[in-house]
Amino acid sequence: MTTLSIEGRKVQVSDDFLSLSPADQEKTVEEIASSLRIAPAGQSGPRHPIMSQVNKGIAEAVGGLADFVNPFDEPHALNPFSEGTGSATAGLERLMQGAGVEVAQQDPKGAAEGFARGAGQAAGSLLPVAKGLQALRGAGGAVGRFADDAYRALTTQAAPAAEVFAGGLSGAAEEVADEAGAPEWVQNTAAIAAPMSVPAGAALVKGAARISPAAALTRRAAAELAPYTNSGARAVASDRLQSLAGGRDRAEELAQGITSDNPLSLTPAQQTGDANMLAVERLAADQNPNLRAALETRRADSSGAAQAAVQGMGGDAADAQTFFRQRRQSFKEQLQAQADGAMATSESRLRGIQSQNPDGENGVEITRNIKRALEDAMLQERELWAAIPRDAAVGTGAARAKAEALVAEVAYAQRNDVPRAIRDLLESPEVYGDTATVREMHGLYSELRRVARSAMAGNDQNKNTARMANEVADAILDDLGAKAGTTAIGQQINEARAFSAALHETFDRGAPGRLLKRTLDGDAAIDPELALKRTVGRGGTEAAVSSRQIEAAGGARPVIEDYISGQFKGSAVSSRDGAVTLSGARHYMARNKELLARYPELRSEIEGAVQQRETAEQLSQRITRRMAALEDQKRSAVARFTGETAESAIKSIIDAKNPIQAARRIANEARKDPSGAALDGVKGAIASHLIGSARTTRGAQTMLDATSLNRVLSDPKTARAIGQVFTQAEMSRLRLVARELAKSQATTNATIGNELSGAKANRLIEIVARIGAARHGASLGGGGGASLQTAQMASGRMKDLLNHLAQDKASQMIADAVTDPDLFKALLTHGGSAQATERAIPKLLPYLVGGIAAAGQ
Repeated sequence: MTTLSIEGRKVQVSDDFLSLSPADQEKTVEEIASSLRIAPAGQSGPRHPIMSQVNKGIAEAVGGLADFVNPFDEPHALNPFSEGTGSATAGLERLMQGAGVEVAQQDPKGAAEGFARGAGQAAGSLLPVAKGLQALRGAGGAVGRFADDAYRALTTQAAPAAEVFAGGLSGAAEEVADEAGAPEWVQNTAAIAAPMSVPAGAALVKGAARISPAAALTRRAAAELAPYTNSGARAVASDRLQSLAGGRDRAEELAQGITSDNPLSLTPAQQTGDANMLAVERLAADQNPNLRAALETRRADSSGAAQAAVQGMGGDAADAQTFFRQRRQSFKEQLQAQADGAMATSESRLRGIQSQNPDGENGVEITRNIKRALEDAMLQERELWAAIPRDAAVGTGAARAKAEALVAEVAYAQRNDVPRAIRDLLESPEVYGDTATVREMHGLYSELRRVARSAMAGNDQNKNTARMANEVADAILDDLGAKAGTTAIGQQINEARAFSAALHETFDRGAPGRLLKRTLDGDAAIDPELALKRTVGRGGTEAAVSSRQIEAAGGARPVIEDYISGQFKGSAVSSRDGAVTLSGARHYMARNKELLARYPELRSEIEGAVQQRETAEQLSQRITRRMAALEDQKRSAVARFTGETAESAIKSIIDAKNPIQAARRIANEARKDPSGAALDGVKGAIASHLIGSARTTRGAQTMLDATSLNRVLSDPKTARAIGQVFTQAEMSRLRLVARELAKSQATTNATIGNELSGAKANRLIEIVARIGAARHGASLGGGGGASLQTAQMASGRMKDLLNHLAQDKASQMIADAVTDPDLFKALLTHGGSAQATERAIPKLLPYLVGGIAAAGQ
């Protein structure tokens, strides 16, 4: 449909109008204007525009009531009047114009003319309304009591003025809504509700409100009308929420916890946590599918925001794992370097104990030194013996007597055992008489000693020969005075003899004797290159004795020490791979304990090197165990954290025997990262664990479950473990997120009825509204006449309007507040009470009475 405005009158035509030519459109407009009795363009309007609108209103009111109850004004199948009786309103207008009374032929323009039209309609209704009330006073029941109350009020002096004033307000409000371009149902609502929303400031109106027939109805209907008006809706909604909160003080307390800026975008009801407020939210969602879907989305968003808030408190767990791995690797490298350094130092020291010359050269050097020493000793011996006066005479009595006795005792068969030198002593008086020279006696002595040694050497020893030779030699010492040392010659002999004995003891016996011994072929019995191996190299006590004998025989001590050093290195360093072996070193030290005791400095050096090697190996073993422990996930919390995936890394802390200690160690290790990324990574791992522990699936959505999250954070051991990583402020924030998430998922079993505002469907309001709509429908008939069908159509539209407004304004305001924190808070703290303006009912009263009268007929 297309709406045309013809001289201020709105006329609806079909859309075909737009397809006409300009000439045809102009012709059509002129025909419509003629049928509506609109003066042609250019013709001047009424001389008295305000009073003509008042007269028009009176005609419509009086004629409209007649038309409302007259079923025969329009032709129809059941009408006995073929052309209909015609409109009473049109007839009354013609009578008024014939009497010279100016009647407006066009709709009001502006609030002033609208006020005039409405006032005229109200004035025209006074008489029939009064008569109707008078007829209904005896009806009995609620209708009779109401009619009696209204009739008394209407018959006071101020009542007519109040009715006219209320009608004027209604007409003015309708025109203002029309000028604003509001739809028709808004214009109708404005016409009905305007008197309720205008302050009754004038004394006349105040008085009328107290005494008018609408006063009783106003007092009864104000609270029920309030939810349908802008001015009353806020008060009703506020009273409703405050009542559900448990009073104004409690409402104020709840309001203080509501903010438009909260981490999880909670609804106002969720922020309060109050069961009745949550019930309000639930009821609003039940009544509005769109709101219900929005709240579900908001709940999911809250879960997502909570998850983001928790996850945002930490970084990437992989950063912490990378830092731990790098730090562990660096630490292992440092430990390994320390172990390697200790081992290398000890090895170098052990290898440093080595011979400067090969063992063979040292053996040759020792043999050479012994021989040189022997030669020097023999030269000195000769010098000692040479110093004795060789031609001096000494007695031979002791030697001869001993020789004679031995010869006499020997058996015949053993006669050859007697040394030839003894027989020469007895059988050569020219040499060995009663006296003999020192030379001859010493020569005989030496020969007898040689014979004795020879008799005991070899495989064919002759102890008898040796015995006889030694006994005679001892007797010669008596003759020389050597035993007693009483003579100068004897003393010299004793000195030479003692030196000779010492020389014999040193060079003819022990290790030097073996080294100097010759075979029958004249070769050395022991190769000089093996001299030390066959003596000092035997180990044990023998090695120590041999070293002493060799040193006594002129063997150089440094040469022996050099040999010992070489032998030690040979034991301490493997001949297969050249590796240092501590066991070999220890074995050599144990085997040559006595030998090393003779060389304290060398022993100290060897013991120090061995001990250093032992320490190095022990350190290496400890470091090896330490590095193994670093990788052992059963023993190292950091190893467990590093070895897990990022999602499950934190389980290494939570599942530890002592999670608090494990968390502390990991946190302390992470804090060594100067960038802070490692600590953030540990926090991120904890955040992932919290999220994973609380994640649940509801329908098609995966979200955090507040109960699960709070259960984890409420566990004392887990909370203390997490507290080793997070600061107190961060822990407080975690708990806040958990509490807020719990609010977003809170449910309630509380019930608050079926209406948000608490208002019940009111039959009175429907009657008033429909009667008002019927009256307004009659007025829209204009010059065409109002009919019963027109009024019924208008009344039906108002009923549809009420159905459209089934959610009253107060309920809608509460529903809007469900997602509007500021509005919700304002309703909880609003201090006014619901009072409907008393000027509303007088304007509606005539139509109420008319409706009741029609119902009575």
